Amino acid sequence: MKIIKSSPLLAMLIGFIIIAAAISTISVEGRKHHVKRIKPKHSRHSKDTPTGSPAPAPYPSTHDGVFDILSFGAKGDGISDDSKALIGAWKAACRVAGGKVEIPAGKEFMVKAVTLQGPCKEETVVQIEGTLVAPTKIGSWPKSSLFQWLNFKWVSHVTIQGSGTLDARGYNWWNLDNYQTQILAYA
Repeated sequence: MKIIKSSPLLAMLIGFIIIAAAISTISVEGRKHHVKRIKPKHSRHSKDTPTGSPAPAPYPSTHDGVFDILSFGAKGDGISDDSKALIGAWKAACRVAGGKVEIPAGKEFMVKAVTLQGPCKEETVVQIEGTLVAPTKIGSWPKSSLFQWLNFKWVSHVTIQGSGTLDARGYNWWNLDNYQTQILAYA
């Protein structure tokens, strides 16, 4: 049997192969956990819009950057669903630097479970001077949103201020027997 005298060279070659295999494995594992960020789709612009077409109409605003939910179709009677108006005002305020959503005084706005979603350009303010109320019946809440009324998602630098009221009508939830009876009635 012949003894190879270049054992240091053989050891270096084996070490190099082991290191290359380890680096390759780490690289593959890193690619498995890579997450792509998906850009939000903007509903006011589409790829089908010709470049020569006029710009979309501006959002209704009392003055630059302030978006009153009444301008977005809210009734403020405490009965009509003003959720779409709140979401519309939020989206408009979110698209401008220093945008503000205004909930005017002297009105009661019934808002179902909503998600106010970003990202927003800069700090966004929700100025509540009136009253936001949740639906009275537990059965009117979507099952996916039973415990979220006003949900803020993917936003930072949001200020909620004013002398208004947020009334989630929690008394409907306090009696567990009442809650279970209503859920079974709508199941």
